[in-house]
Amino acid sequence: TLVGFLSQDLTGVLTRTDNSVSFVTNTRIFSWSIDSSTDVYYRGTKYTVSGIKSIEIPDVTGGNYIIYNYLTGQLALDGAYGNIRSSILIGYVYWDSLGKTAIIAADERHSVARDTHWHYSEHRNRGAIWRSGGELTYTLNSDTNVNLTFASPIVMADEDLEHNITASASPVNNYEQVLTDALLPTVYLNGAGYAQIPPVLPIWPHATGGRCYYNNIVNGVGTLVEAGNSKFVTYYVVATNDIKYPIKLIMGHGEYNNAQQAASETFLHYGLPIPEMFPMYKVVLQTATGYNNSSKVVINSIIAINSSKANSFANF
Repeated sequence: TLVGFLSQDLTGVLTRTDNSVSFVTNTRIFSWSIDSSTDVYYRGTKYTVSGIKSIEIPDVTGGNYIIYNYLTGQLALDGAYGNIRSSILIGYVYWDSLGKTAIIAADERHSVARDTHWHYSEHRNRGAIWRSGGELTYTLNSDTNVNLTFASPIVMADEDLEHNITASASPVNNYEQVLTDALLPTVYLNGAGYAQIPPVLPIWPHATGGRCYYNNIVNGVGTLVEAGNSKFVTYYVVATNDIKYPIKLIMGHGEYNNAQQAASETFLHYGLPIPEMFPMYKVVLQTATGYNNSSKVVINSIIAINSSKANSFANF
């Protein structure tokens, strides 16, 4: 319609209940699966979609928005930033070609009812927000319990989308994750790109037989460095719209002589390829050779970054 064309609105999916998205790491295939049929709109014109629409993500480090091309009836790649105001958004994948893994495989099925210019502004200026849940249970200064447990569900809003991140001992569905003795992957800057360390307990990455790592960054180039004995390091708990591991750690970028210095470290995103993310907690660890866990750490303190649950962090 003329109104839809002029406003660029009335573009998106009608519902998310009769369709779903998925990503297979081994094949790099992102799929949009429709139960029977579903309707999408482009500037007020309805298109009915059925079956499974799939696309292969290239084996190249970087991000790609995935859209439904109403002209071809297939999924298409729409670049690292996507055309939020005039595309039928379906997903987003950031692929790490060295680690052969998706740091982010996200659901981006935004509603036809939203204002696309509002969406563009919110995406660039606010990003995601923390709605509720996610309160932490942990033990301070113990070298026998260095795990984190989150209250579930953790509710995050990605503009008009709301994701309920729920605890599961054996995750199967999107946005299910082990949140009791939580399994959180760790994202860090690896050279000039990004990598994600798979989650194991204890979750704090460390040198083999040694102490906890920090992410040393010089002139935009990152490396893993084993912290010195009895030093303090920081890690950041963040929430994302990744369908597999929505709650992640981001490794801090320094080692410190005392806890106060570590607690004063500023959160740096250094261009992290996560369109929808907000930091939840800053975790201060002390690492020492004599500690009785494989990460050689104790939790010194945890600071809520977004305790008001009203702030967010937009990357681009």
